[in-house]
Amino acid sequence: MSRTVRLVAVVAAILTMTTANAEMVYGDVGGIVHLYTYATNGNGDVVISTENVLSGCSSGFWLRSSDPGFKNVFAQLMTARVTQTNISVWAYNDQLWPESTGQFCRIDALDFSD
Repeated sequence: MSRTVRLVAVVAAILTMTTANAEMVYGDVGGIVHLYTYATNGNGDVVISTENVLSGCSSGFWLRSSDPGFKNVFAQLMTARVTQTNISVWAYNDQLWPESTGQFCRIDALDFSD
């Protein structure tokens, strides 16, 4: 086997292992217990902790301020917090908030729960 073929095989195996560990988790997490907004830490990121947790997200969830849907999701988070409404969260448990040693998973989507 040529060196190029072996290199391609190794890179493909690494990418497959990395992708296999990536997981979107979803569930009703209850109400928002804490909502933190940061002016400089994380360049304006928002972090929440909730009544219930999802697999790999034992500390809560985070939202990147540079995400295209940031304003919409942040408005939903604020509404849920003020009205004490339960939420359901879709999050990536392989994209933990880099500003913490906790397990804050990156939010992909949010909905109000019944």
